[in-house]
Amino acid sequence: MNSNYEDMEEQLKEQFFYRREQEEFVSNHVGSNPRDIVLVILPNICSIILVATSMGLIGKYLNQYLRILLELLLVIVPCVLCCTILSEHAISVSSAMILLSIGNVILMAMNFNTFGIFKGNLKPLNSRRHPFITNFRSVTNVISIACILAVDFKIFPRRFVKTEIYGYSLMDTGVGLFMLANALVDPEARNVQVYRASESVYKTLRRNLQQSVKGSAALLILAYGRYLAVELIGYQRHVSEYGIHWNFFGTLALVRILVSIISSIVSAQYSLLTGILVLTMHEYALSGKELKIWILSDGPRNNFFSANREGLLAIPGYVALYFFGIAVGRIIHSTYKRNSNDSVDLSVKVFGFNIEFAINNSMVLCIKLSVFTIQACTALLLCDSYFQVSRRLANSGYCVWILTLGVAMLSFLILVDVFIDILVGATVSAYRGQYKGSDVRSEIDSKMEVMPVRNVPEVFEAVNYNGLFFFILGNLMTGGVNLITKTLYVNDISAIQILILYMFINLLVVTVLYKYKIQIKF
Repeated sequence: MNSNYEDMEEQLKEQFFYRREQEEFVSNHVGSNPRDIVLVILPNICSIILVATSMGLIGKYLNQYLRILLELLLVIVPCVLCCTILSEHAISVSSAMILLSIGNVILMAMNFNTFGIFKGNLKPLNSRRHPFITNFRSVTNVISIACILAVDFKIFPRRFVKTEIYGYSLMDTGVGLFMLANALVDPEARNVQVYRASESVYKTLRRNLQQSVKGSAALLILAYGRYLAVELIGYQRHVSEYGIHWNFFGTLALVRILVSIISSIVSAQYSLLTGILVLTMHEYALSGKELKIWILSDGPRNNFFSANREGLLAIPGYVALYFFGIAVGRIIHSTYKRNSNDSVDLSVKVFGFNIEFAINNSMVLCIKLSVFTIQACTALLLCDSYFQVSRRLANSGYCVWILTLGVAMLSFLILVDVFIDILVGATVSAYRGQYKGSDVRSEIDSKMEVMPVRNVPEVFEAVNYNGLFFFILGNLMTGGVNLITKTLYVNDISAIQILILYMFINLLVVTVLYKYKIQIKF
């Protein structure tokens, strides 16, 4: 009896020390730099091109199961490797993926005898969809899911771990980009022409508040459920991230409610100004040294507010960021709405070849967002100089950094979209010579499942279709992996194998759900 008691006591002591070791492993990090983060994200964007060109080359020879398997490999492997053992060589990986994509295009032209199409016609098809938004949301989700488990292994570079107070890191971008991704598809972002209803502001506020509270109830339940799960399994808890009881789900729920309240009073067309105003007030509150010192201190946590001060007091920053996302979304949707199918056809002669191309809405939007990125980057330099970047405070530096990164990613993804649209046009011409002009896009939209080249990988469509469920599944599987193995003691090769299998299962589950059109909403 005494022996059993001693064994149990020894196990509890071992679990306690291992949890302390885990917490120390993910704490007190200073991060990296913006260039490093952009470079490690880039292979995930390049994978979209590689998937599209690979499918264009060999997709028609594969059944649907092999196509999905190929997509999974091309999405998962670069993501996992560039977040771990190849993190120092991300630019080389991206270059290799681009070269492979170019090789695929050349082989496609040779196989389908479509050199004339590629040389003479560079007109991207005008799409009624916005694939780059789906790709942005999915890339954000996939990287986040990869990181939440990878951080528990020693193979994950410590410069990518969440910063303790100030600095840039890959994991710090997760929550911010998630807010931005949600804001882009918010009804306020899509409703370009704003109509003020005849009902009073009070009635609008009450209706929107009821809807947002009802819609956020599931998130609050998830927040509490995650807290209980962490306590039950003894998983490491980085207290300085959100606090003791608070977590990402609680933040997302409160941000939705607060945005709904503010949007009931202020028109969506002033989203950018609203975001700036909220962020200015937040930064002004943080400028009082006592508040900032209290948030960042190791002071007592003797009530709910003080126990979760990091999570609760960062919410205004995320509200501001959400409004910035709505403003960007309005730029996107207004660009396509004002010029629904307009394009400018141009023709130039190069080395004796007459090359025709068109400037369409996507190209115009890319120019707009590129200018926006430059402006945001200038603002980031100023904010970093005066306030620094702190995810823990969600201060102006952090919000402007996420806005800059998010808009830059969107610009890259629009370029990818334009390239794939040209490729789709060429492929459709090769496969279906009978369809011409606008009929081509109609055929694509109605029969996307049979197209070998797609603007959005089917795996990314699946992630976007069940985005929040994908994130929750990743959290559950992260807990499961930590229950059955001590991640700190796993060697590099085993860690890579576990991460690839983990990502494969997560993505396969949502892909199966997408195939059967099963959407799990919260």
